[in-house]
Amino acid sequence: TIYAGQNGADVLNLSLGGEYPNNHPDVAVIRNVMRRVQEEHGITIVAAAGNAGTSSADAELMPAESPGVIAAVATRRGGAFADAFSNFGPGMEVAAPGQNVLVARAGSFPGSGDYTRTNGTSFSSPLTAGTAALMKAADGRRTPGQIRTYLMQTVHEHPSLKNRADSGGIVYATFAVWASKFDDIRGVVFIEDIAWLALRDITRGCNPPKNTRFCPDSAVTRGQMAAFLTRALELPKPTKNFFGDDNNSVFQNDINRLASAGITLGCNPPENTRFCPNDTVTRGQMAAFLRRGLSN
Repeated sequence: TIYAGQNGADVLNLSLGGEYPNNHPDVAVIRNVMRRVQEEHGITIVAAAGNAGTSSADAELMPAESPGVIAAVATRRGGAFADAFSNFGPGMEVAAPGQNVLVARAGSFPGSGDYTRTNGTSFSSPLTAGTAALMKAADGRRTPGQIRTYLMQTVHEHPSLKNRADSGGIVYATFAVWASKFDDIRGVVFIEDIAWLALRDITRGCNPPKNTRFCPDSAVTRGQMAAFLTRALELPKPTKNFFGDDNNSVFQNDINRLASAGITLGCNPPENTRFCPNDTVTRGQMAAFLRRGLSN
C-alpha cells in the first residue's frame, strides 16, 4: 500500500483482508497505514469486504473497515447480496458482482483451461476500483472523498443490500463516471437523472466552455430548454430563422430547430415574432413543449 502511494498510484485495489476481534492490536496498525497513505499521497483505496459471512458489528473487517477506504461486498447474479459468503455491515460502502465471476485462471488454480468461475469479494473490489479509476481518468481533479461520494450516490439499489452496504446498492459505473463530470451535484437528489442526461449529451453543463458545473438549483431559460429538447429529440436542421430576438443567443440554432418541428410557436402570441430566450420556462410552458415534442 505504501509502495503504491510512493510510486504515484491514483487508485489502489486490495483484494485481501481478514476478520479481527474487536480491539485487536493489529487493527490500529492497519488503520494507521491506510490513513498515512491517503493523507500523504491522496490515493483512493478500495478493499474487499471479506468472505467469512461476518458482520462488521461482530468483528473488525480489515483493511475494508479502515476510515476512508471504500469497502465492497459481493452480489450474485441478478444483483442480490451474496449471503453464502460475503462479509457485510456498517462501514461497507458499496456492492459489486462477486459470485460465479469469470476470471483468467492462474496455472496453480484448480480446474483446466484459460478461464474459470469463482466467488469472492476479491472480485467485487477490483470492479469497484476500476470504476474509481475511470472517474479519476475522466477528471483528474477528483479527490478520494469525491470519488467515494459519487460511487455511493449513483448505485443501483437492491433491497437485499439494505443494512449490508451503506449505500444499499451495486456500483453503477456508467452513472458514477458521468455524474463525476460535474462539481456541484454531489448530495443532489437528482444526481442519477443528471448523469443520465449527460451520458446522452442532452446536457453539457452550465458554465461553458469548461462545463464543470450543472447548476442544479438554477432555473432553466427558454433557450436552454430548446437545447435540451433539440438534443433529446434529435431534431433536424431548421428550415429558416423564425424569431427576431435570438440572433445573439448561443441557442439560436436549437430554437429554430424547435420551431421547425412545431414544438414552439413563440412567446408573444398572436404575432409570435419573438422567442424570449432568456426568460425562464414555466411548468405550463414545459407541459406544452413536451406534449408537442413527444407527440410528433
